[in-house]
Amino acid sequence: GRQEVLRGMRRPSVLTVALAASVAAGKGSAEDGTVYPILRWAPPEISFFAGHVDDGAGGATRSYMHAVFKVGPRDVLSPNITGFALLQLDQGEWMPGPPLMFERHLTRDPDGVGFQMWNAYYQALQPPTVRTGGGGALTQNPLPREICVKVQMVDLSTGDRNTLEPACAPFATHELRARADAPMRAEISPEYSAATALCSEKLGLCRVNVHLVLWSTASADPLDPLRASAAFRFDSGDWHEGVAMYEQHFDPRPAAAADVAGSDDADVAEGVAERVGVQPLSHAMQADWDQVLSYRSAAGHLPKRVCYKVRFLDPRDMGSAELHGCMAVCHTLHAFAEPYCPEAQGS
Repeated sequence: GRQEVLRGMRRPSVLTVALAASVAAGKGSAEDGTVYPILRWAPPEISFFAGHVDDGAGGATRSYMHAVFKVGPRDVLSPNITGFALLQLDQGEWMPGPPLMFERHLTRDPDGVGFQMWNAYYQALQPPTVRTGGGGALTQNPLPREICVKVQMVDLSTGDRNTLEPACAPFATHELRARADAPMRAEISPEYSAATALCSEKLGLCRVNVHLVLWSTASADPLDPLRASAAFRFDSGDWHEGVAMYEQHFDPRPAAAADVAGSDDADVAEGVAERVGVQPLSHAMQADWDQVLSYRSAAGHLPKRVCYKVRFLDPRDMGSAELHGCMAVCHTLHAFAEPYCPEAQGS
């Protein structure tokens, strides 16, 4: 019903209304006709997820959507990008979504355009039943089948503004199964993770970014996602607290299969998971760093290496897992979902 569709949505903020009026008024075009900021969807097969997750016990359901898109301002280091998303469930009305998230990740497309990676998301808790009719009878709560998202972005430093065409995805349905006695697991996806340090003399700044794409054994309670914390150290400096969070989706992962089965053997684990009829899932998580520095003080002194420590906590049973490692900091941009700094690998 209408109430369920609105669950998890926000009323338009003053900024949202103001930006909508600004975008409607025009766009930022260069002399060659290029409209800035350039907006593109990331490949949907690896960056647009939507689903419903429950524990199989008839409780509430968590609905989620995570959609990654690319924002290309005139200068990729611009710290003044903002915008908003509009969401649509089952071809209903367009409604404001939660605030957009900069993923602290810079990339470059094959045509040479530099991009900031952002995401739009949706989260809602759907009750298992709703009361209908004069008698107040309980009926099964219908879950939305499809979600669409469109994005409007503004570069506040230049006034450029643009709108990204809508994209849609069906909701998949998943059931979580409690972990076996095996310890909680975590892993990093190096192909989607990156660390960069770049300078713009024109903007008078340098920007250091780290984006780690992480996976951890899913909690058996879909209503209470995992918690995480992260710390980073550049070169031989001190450790500093970063940002770590749930990335608004669940995904099948070998580690999750092992946890369902209580086995370290991936083949055994996946066989057990198939027999019990549960698709093994992991929480998608991320850990990030974003620092803007003065060009005069930072140019020529950019970090070359970053180390990270990330800790995951399941509040349901206080299970935990940790990841730590180091990676090169790249001083050039590379394509999304490819080795981000091949010339520095192994350094």
